[in-house]
Amino acid sequence: MTPDFMDPKHLFRMLFGGGRFGDIFGDVSLASIMTMDMNNPLARGILEREQWEKREHLTIKLVAKLQPFVAGKVSEFKDAANKEAVELAESPGGGELLELVAYVYESEGKQHSSNVFGKIFSEVKEKGHFIRSTVDLVSQAVKAQEMQMRLQQSGGTNRALENAMMAEGLKTIWKMGKLDIETTLRKVCEMVLGDLLLAKDIKKKRAQGVLILAEIYHRHAKNASKLDTNMFSPTASYSQPKPKTTESSAPDPQ
Repeated sequence: MTPDFMDPKHLFRMLFGGGRFGDIFGDVSLASIMTMDMNNPLARGILEREQWEKREHLTIKLVAKLQPFVAGKVSEFKDAANKEAVELAESPGGGELLELVAYVYESEGKQHSSNVFGKIFSEVKEKGHFIRSTVDLVSQAVKAQEMQMRLQQSGGTNRALENAMMAEGLKTIWKMGKLDIETTLRKVCEMVLGDLLLAKDIKKKRAQGVLILAEIYHRHAKNASKLDTNMFSPTASYSQPKPKTTESSAPDPQ
């Protein structure tokens, strides 16, 4: 199946990890936006509800993932994280997505482990990163728009330009999706690490656990962090990834 005939939600799920990151950042919200009339207040309300429910689900999943570490079962926690990271790195775009998750987890973990000045520095750094990512997205969107204009000027019959425009469009979607994912991850981390009702020692352990996840994800992402540009080809396959096997695999060295 090619992107021309694909349901937007399915396309986004295939582009962003093939559904394997469902318990980490869920579906990219752009997929819902593309299928809704955002001028309709009811549609906007439905989208807001979907996003709230998604963040609630992801918060529960992250708390459960961190619980073994909080309970002192460090080896069990690391083994599970290593096994998960291996599977995630093998998914479509998995290396770069895993690196993005690691970056956000490291940023949020340090922010919630620091003193006041450390938190201020982390927040400033976070805003700078967001601005750079936004500028990069705008630049990519302009490139895709220019390619579309060139195709229109050619009368829409230039197959090479059509393929190039589709590739640039998918790259734009990729960058938009990554920004959306980062926003979701940060909100979930704030809910997990910034819960005012939690005891300080639990908060501290959760932050430490998130930092360990960041280190493990980053290590596994190194082997697959280069984005496969073939995924933006109009002839690329967007079929579902193979089901996970039930065979147990030994965790990577700690």
